[in-house]
Amino acid sequence: MELTSKQLKELVDKGQLVPSKRGYRGVIPLPTETNKKVRNAKKTLHCGILFDSLLEIAIFDYLNFHEIKFERQKKYVLLEKFERHGKKYREMTWSADFYLPDYDIIIEGKGFETDRYKIVKKLFAYKYETKVIIIKNKKEISIKLNEIEAKIEILNDK
Repeated sequence: MELTSKQLKELVDKGQLVPSKRGYRGVIPLPTETNKKVRNAKKTLHCGILFDSLLEIAIFDYLNFHEIKFERQKKYVLLEKFERHGKKYREMTWSADFYLPDYDIIIEGKGFETDRYKIVKKLFAYKYETKVIIIKNKKEISIKLNEIEAKIEILNDK
């Protein structure tokens, strides 16, 4: 979710955001102060973009710093909409945190795998060939992404 300049100005005026060299930093207080979809996470505004967790921000910064091309919140349809016994069911979708198109890899920041995510992971694996890499903490970011880059270089050299 990207904010308009008017919304950014309002947040700065309220003291909820602080301008920095790379954009804006700050936590947007929500009614519960937590992100219900992500366990123990707070939605945070960074560079004008609202992130679900600080881990996502760390991954975002790493990818930008290393100039790795990515798409944020790419949507995948896991189950098409359908009708059964007169009842209509909506399609089931999942938005991946980061998709790296050059490598056909998804990076997902998950400090904790919920039961819902385990089901989503299975449905995604059944329908799509794209590899999903789960990063559980900030220490794993450089380790796992360096492994990916090394494998890609080996493939390119062949």
